Amino acid sequence: MSAYTPDLPRIREIKRKAHQGDAGVWRKEFTRQYRQVLEHIFEEIRAETRPVFNSSEEGITCRKGCTHCCEHFVSIPVSHAVLITDYLYSSEKALSVFLCGYENWLRGLETKLQASAIFSRLEEYTSRSAAVKSYSQELLSEYHALAIPCPFLDKRACSIYPVRPICCATYFSVSPPEYCRSDSDTPATILEIAPSQVNLRSMVELTDPRLSLHQENLPKLVYKLLTNGLPELFLEIQKLFESQG
Repeated sequence: MSAYTPDLPRIREIKRKAHQGDAGVWRKEFTRQYRQVLEHIFEEIRAETRPVFNSSEEGITCRKGCTHCCEHFVSIPVSHAVLITDYLYSSEKALSVFLCGYENWLRGLETKLQASAIFSRLEEYTSRSAAVKSYSQELLSEYHALAIPCPFLDKRACSIYPVRPICCATYFSVSPPEYCRSDSDTPATILEIAPSQVNLRSMVELTDPRLSLHQENLPKLVYKLLTNGLPELFLEIQKLFESQG
């Protein structure tokens, strides 16, 4: 793992450049449209889960303050990471929560037995390949067992909830919350809601398809955008696609 070097002056300079000129105009419009589609997806999910929430037989047991699922390995496309980065730019508190949480998250990867090896193997499904691959469920379970909290958590609540990854919004438990613990002997019963293809296609059409096809681990990708910027990251992605094309 690379060393954690929080550099607020650098982050602020990259933020300034990100919102200048034609690139800044594009970014503002892109994040506006992307968030609009994201909100449509969230509304789809709410509508589909409402009957389950109200069910007396198999209701959704997820509640605010329950963060067992916030210990999973999560990857997102670069396009969504741009939205999250701009959300952090707009909230000093959320940015501070993430930078502090990121330091603790890295420390967990470095100090827990086998954590770095498990994480590196999971990364092979994302940042080292421009092709979409299915994750190894065994590896995902091994990572969850590490019980390393998401760096976006703030007092057991998501600090980026309005722009959270789609996978975080589509994942629900319909079994007792303790079954979701990483050390539970009883598997949780999970309900997953797939967003409509129409909305997912709308997201892809908003920008260069490579920004939607290329995914990386959530915390690392957002930190990379904060400290390096989108132009530099896009050059990396271009080279990756060219090398595999």
